Amino acid sequence: MDDVIVIFVSVAFTSALWGVIIKLFGQGFLDKLDRDWKTKQERDISELQSSLKREENFSSNLLQIYKSSTDEIQKKRILAASELWDLTMDLKYTTSPMMLVYASMLDSEISNPKNKASIQKILELLPKEKDFYDKLKLSNEKGNRLRLFVTDEAWGIYHVYTAFVIRSIFEIYNALRENKDFPIWKQNNGTKNYLKLAFDAEDLDLIYKNSDPSMYDVVIAYLEERLKIEINKIFSGEFNLRTQKEVFEKISRETQKITLKDVLETHEFQVIKSWWA
Repeated sequence: MDDVIVIFVSVAFTSALWGVIIKLFGQGFLDKLDRDWKTKQERDISELQSSLKREENFSSNLLQIYKSSTDEIQKKRILAASELWDLTMDLKYTTSPMMLVYASMLDSEISNPKNKASIQKILELLPKEKDFYDKLKLSNEKGNRLRLFVTDEAWGIYHVYTAFVIRSIFEIYNALRENKDFPIWKQNNGTKNYLKLAFDAEDLDLIYKNSDPSMYDVVIAYLEERLKIEINKIFSGEFNLRTQKEVFEKISRETQKITLKDVLETHEFQVIKSWWA
């Protein structure tokens, strides 16, 4: 009987001892797992923070580079627009004797043989034909280099203006060279076709039906005003903003797509936070 009691006590003691050992070691194992898990979560969050910071810095740098590049391009656009206007005015002043005739004399007066000598004296103030075309070649080369930095609208009006004036003076030089009657600019279908690109049909019809000699000046003034409007759009940056708005918005969207604050406020992060509490 005593042996049975001893065996029972021994078994009970051993069981209790193993229970304590298992409890202590099991709790330690669980604590280690918890610490390892929290350490891993902290490391993951830290890496996420670093990654988001790098993305934020990259996007910020990208915007700064883009803005700097855009500013430089805008400076070139402003310079190009200014030079385009200078080319326009240079052509106007070079051909001013022709413009004086067309803007001050009726069509019937230009066609009147009695006025031919007087008109010729005015037109002799024009540059020599070869000199004019040599200068025109240089102007065209310069204008083509400016094309990259001006808007399609500004370039279109400049093209109509120069084509209209050059076509008109071509006919004048031809008349002077061959001693022909001086041409009436309204009777030239070539110049009219150019003007169709800038005037609507109703306004153009009004110009061609009006016998007032100031109509030539009206055409010139209208085209100059249109060109000034387009150039001022370039000066103000309106063109720059209009054409590049989508690019800025895209970069902005990428920059604002995700931030550290967004991550910290997510449901998933709040759950992790509650585990640590």
